[in-house]
Amino acid sequence: MGLEIISSLRYAIGNTSNKKKLFALFVQNHLHDWISSVKEPTAPESLYFVGTEILFNEETLRPAHDEDHALFVGLRNALSESTLSVLPRLYLSFVTFTKKHRSSLFGQSSAPNAVGASDHVRTAAFTFFDSCSSLLSLSGPTSSTWLARNALLEVIIDEKLFDVNDLDAQMSLQGIGPLILSTLSLEYDEQQVSLAVKCLTNLMRIDHDLILKDVPRILPALLTISEPLPSIHDFLQILLQYHIQTRSLQTYIETLFTSLMHSPSSVASSIGRTLGAFLHIAHLERLSVAIETFLTPSQIAPTIELVTADLQSKWQQISALKHVDFTLARAFSASAELTAVIVKALPLRALADPSRRQVQATLKMFKEDFLATAISKSLKSMRKDVGSSETQFVLTALLRLAYSLDLPASDKLRSKMQSLLDDQRHEPGPLFRSLLKWSSTAEPSAALALNEALLAHLKNGPDLDILSMLLERWLPTIDGLMSSSQLETFVTILFNTPLNTSASYQDASPSSVLLSGLSSAEFWELTNIRAAISKYVDEKTTHLLSEELSQRRLTASSTYALLLLFPVESFSRTTRNDLVNRAIDIDISLMADHCPELREFIQNVASSTGAVETASTISSRYLSHLVHNAQDTPVTLSLIELHLLVLIKSSESSDADAVVELLTSIRLDQISKPGSSSQTTVLSHLLTILSSTPHLPNNVSQTLGNIIRDLTTVLSAQVEAIGRKDALLHLWRSTRLLGQRLCIIDDLPLIGRSLCASIQKQEKCGVAFSILLEELVSFAPAERQPHLGYVLAAYVHFGRFVNLEGQRELDHRVSRTCHSMKATDFSSLLTITSACLGDVLTSKDDLPHLVRFASLLLSSHPPGTLKVTQKFFAGCVNISVARPEFTRVEVIRLVRHYCSEQPASLRISDMGNIWLLLSKFLSRSKQHDTVTSADMLQDITFVVGALIRLRRDLVVLALPNLSFVLQQILSTLRRPRPHLGAKQASLIKDLLPEWINPETAVSLDEARSISRLLSALETKTTVRTHAEVVQKAESLAKAFSKHAAYVLKAYIDAMNDPLCLLPSSLRKELRPGLYALCGMINEHSRDALMASALDAGGKAILKNLWAEYEKQKYVGKG
Repeated sequence: MGLEIISSLRYAIGNTSNKKKLFALFVQNHLHDWISSVKEPTAPESLYFVGTEILFNEETLRPAHDEDHALFVGLRNALSESTLSVLPRLYLSFVTFTKKHRSSLFGQSSAPNAVGASDHVRTAAFTFFDSCSSLLSLSGPTSSTWLARNALLEVIIDEKLFDVNDLDAQMSLQGIGPLILSTLSLEYDEQQVSLAVKCLTNLMRIDHDLILKDVPRILPALLTISEPLPSIHDFLQILLQYHIQTRSLQTYIETLFTSLMHSPSSVASSIGRTLGAFLHIAHLERLSVAIETFLTPSQIAPTIELVTADLQSKWQQISALKHVDFTLARAFSASAELTAVIVKALPLRALADPSRRQVQATLKMFKEDFLATAISKSLKSMRKDVGSSETQFVLTALLRLAYSLDLPASDKLRSKMQSLLDDQRHEPGPLFRSLLKWSSTAEPSAALALNEALLAHLKNGPDLDILSMLLERWLPTIDGLMSSSQLETFVTILFNTPLNTSASYQDASPSSVLLSGLSSAEFWELTNIRAAISKYVDEKTTHLLSEELSQRRLTASSTYALLLLFPVESFSRTTRNDLVNRAIDIDISLMADHCPELREFIQNVASSTGAVETASTISSRYLSHLVHNAQDTPVTLSLIELHLLVLIKSSESSDADAVVELLTSIRLDQISKPGSSSQTTVLSHLLTILSSTPHLPNNVSQTLGNIIRDLTTVLSAQVEAIGRKDALLHLWRSTRLLGQRLCIIDDLPLIGRSLCASIQKQEKCGVAFSILLEELVSFAPAERQPHLGYVLAAYVHFGRFVNLEGQRELDHRVSRTCHSMKATDFSSLLTITSACLGDVLTSKDDLPHLVRFASLLLSSHPPGTLKVTQKFFAGCVNISVARPEFTRVEVIRLVRHYCSEQPASLRISDMGNIWLLLSKFLSRSKQHDTVTSADMLQDITFVVGALIRLRRDLVVLALPNLSFVLQQILSTLRRPRPHLGAKQASLIKDLLPEWINPETAVSLDEARSISRLLSALETKTTVRTHAEVVQKAESLAKAFSKHAAYVLKAYIDAMNDPLCLLPSSLRKELRPGLYALCGMINEHSRDALMASALDAGGKAILKNLWAEYEKQKYVGKG
């Protein structure tokens, strides 16, 4: 109803003759309500458009929209948050309507000096902008005003309203600069500051000259912001980009250093390493790349002189003060960090040899005369105990600069730093880093003293900076310089760090740093450190058994939790076996109070090496412990399997006796008691392992036979509880499996049918379905067909609600059962499945599961069933062609699997239906899915490609069918051009298959697949058949040459369609396949195609394609 009223109002407005009066009434009485309404998220767009048609029409646009205009008077009276938010939208509408009516508003003049209509539009737009700015100033500096101001500037950018020759426009925009500086100088408000800086970025995007003169005042103001806001990063990036384009990087660098010196005193209140976005890693990286890439050779020497002179000037000011001011120390630190980045990035390779030598001499003088002297004086000041925190700050900056610029080692500086390390009040990180860098040239005694000082510092507690520095950079140096005893101490300190294995590597903590170091390959490649680690681990685990029981578990847990972080390959074979044996002994000693880390370590070793090299006596003892102290965790069950197989595969009779002793010690009467689920799970796992073991010792088989009979009695009494207890359900299945393995006729009731019918939870579907399958052999051959029907019904039933993992389990069980099924039973199952597929009463929701089941049968048929399998496949294809429900991915995947995995089974009679099915999938449709099925097209191209490569002998008998399908495949690449009308778009849409949505057209991946398919036509392959005949590799190129022109024409028609669009990227992917088609076509076929089948546009397309083909074709020369 509301939309109809709006539509009627728009019609009335368009036909009214007094639009000025309507405008006045609307502004006076309805402007505020209209603004409030269009601000709502649910408001229709037509409500806004009808208001703008009243406000901005030919009559109301003639007067200048200055501050006294009726519209802005009304906006001032209705000034609110809603008004500010809609103001940029009104500005865009004003510009749009002014451009629309510019001819009638400003007219056209042929005078040579006349002002053009575009200039009038710009003038009107900036008059409106000035009026908007006045409104914003009335609201004061708030987040809403800054949001509106940014949106107004974005309209100017998008509509390209600014002209550098328009002085009035320049003054309008330059008036924003003082507002930004005022906001930056006020009390910090993150949102307002971020939006104000975004205004700077927008002004730079309009024209750099608008704010370049204010940059020396803006940058110092930005220094007060310690947080690296994204808007500041964007502003610095666009400012840097401007200086790159104008080749004035030296000016940008000078501005940075100047702003550091003239920053407000409030910078001193922000203590930290970085000054917001200035020294943020992102800005420094961009600056480094810009200097290395765009700094001209003539600017290198002045840049060096600039940065070194600035740093020396600040140092002179610091040296002249008795007490260093923190602001000055802060500025010096920032200048030093910038100097390090700039000097390291200088493109000295671009200089001529004389100039390069001169610059290198200047840098050498700077390092040796200034930097070394400044560091020496700072160290002296710190050593005399007169150094303040500001002096420490300056010294740290100097040491970082010296490290970055590779200051040569000096015995004098080394001795001063070494002596300063003993004082715990000073930050040791920069000192250690510099000394470690110089350690390669130090005397052995100095290196020894450095190592002792480093270890002494680490003993006082985990230092995050030192630990991170050592593990990330200096491990090779430590490995080479430390003595064996020092390395052992270092490893002990390292692994005594409190470890939190759940900590993220991004967390700034000693634990995360240690975890990151342990995951580094370099850490484990250092032989000396590895030897120290091995000794530490050996000493740590040797005496665990001698500790008290409570302490033993805690120590074992922490020790082996650490060992789990070590790569197994880092230990020698002897050490690895010792650790495993100790873990087994400790686990046995803990009895029921098991330690999961011990078992995880043993499992980790077994997974990495393929086996655990333990004595059989140890394996039997540990297996007994695992079974009787039942823990049904995955790790425990895996270890039971590991050690049980060790004993079963052993040739020693004593090991088989140990297995018999273990089996006889299990109390079967306990499995039915409450709280016995873990014991039941362990027993079920034992029986499953033994049922899949190919060769069992005789005494083990006899013992298992007795256990099966006893279990049959126990489980038969628990039939009512089977469906409710998962552990009993798995034990029931294991018992039946083992009974069949040992050829024992059990008396277990047949519960598979009722069980599958009652289960609704996907966790139990796999085991219930397995029980149903295993019960097949319990029926007489004449009674198995009904049971096979239950198997199919259960598969379809469970397929409705299981997840992907559950579906894979069902598929695995079907495949394994089919492989071992008798031919008569398999034939019966094929017959039942075929009947269900062809039954019109079968639910449409069940068809995908039936097709999936049919695909499993085709891929898992037992020996001697080739003919029935061929017949079943032919039936599936026939049914798929006849029934409209079969138009989806499941059917094409069935065909794909059969054609690629069993091509020799294909017959001539199958080919017609396959071509018909593919053609049906590719046929045109007026109905389309919401999303394009890319898998569908990939599978179709795969099927056709498999037939071409593997069954050329059958394809050559139906080349017209192949040609038609290839034409249909190329037609799927069509997509409608943008901005077509509904009827025009439908003309293209109706040419596409149902599973392609024109809005999400075919991607480049599918185009590549089609190109590979076309290229396969000229690829030489051998035919796959059951006949043992030596065959010659051939291709379809010669046989298909008479049909290739029609396929090429399908591509040309798509290209030539004025309503159709084939992007250049897609055409590029198709080229190899198209060139293959061109190679098959002879000149006669090409000329015939050109003369009779193409119009002028098609001929031009073919000529261009053929010219490209001729360019790339190898002609046998050179």
